[in-house]
Amino acid sequence: MPQLQAYYDEHASQARQHENSRHQITALVLAITGALVGIVTSVKLAANAWPAASALVVIGLAGYFAAAKYYERFRFHTSIMEAIRGEIERLMAGGVGVTPLSVLRHRGENWHYKNFVWPGWFRTRSNAQANAGSRIARARTHMFWELLHLAVVLLGVILLVMIAYNHGGSDSPADVTIIH
Repeated sequence: MPQLQAYYDEHASQARQHENSRHQITALVLAITGALVGIVTSVKLAANAWPAASALVVIGLAGYFAAAKYYERFRFHTSIMEAIRGEIERLMAGGVGVTPLSVLRHRGENWHYKNFVWPGWFRTRSNAQANAGSRIARARTHMFWELLHLAVVLLGVILLVMIAYNHGGSDSPADVTIIH
């Protein structure tokens, strides 16, 4: 069983690493968002602010998909951990013969790729969570991370609309004449 525990710990560490990476990418996106909003507002939504506002949309989308992928990898490792826990419980109940680690990994991988659904914001993991008394307890944590990135996208779109509205469509990069 020590080998199973070590294998479990390895996947727990990998899952934790993906959660930390998701946090780091979100923090980076939010820091860049602050800088870009500062640029856009410092020029009072001038036409030359459209690249910064457009960058918000791109960075928000990139962060959204990165956060989603980190969540998927987190769930991948937890699926393998569930297979390992099942084996540990089987052995503790008096089961005979240890299932090879490769078989346990294969079980977890198969379950993950067959059952993982994204975005799945309102799906629950257990009956207990599905029947929780509050919406916040029923909600999946990853949806909050992903919604932060979508808020950055929305902010970028709103700023682009405001820039276009303030300039009536004129002074776009194609309309600007460069004087030498």
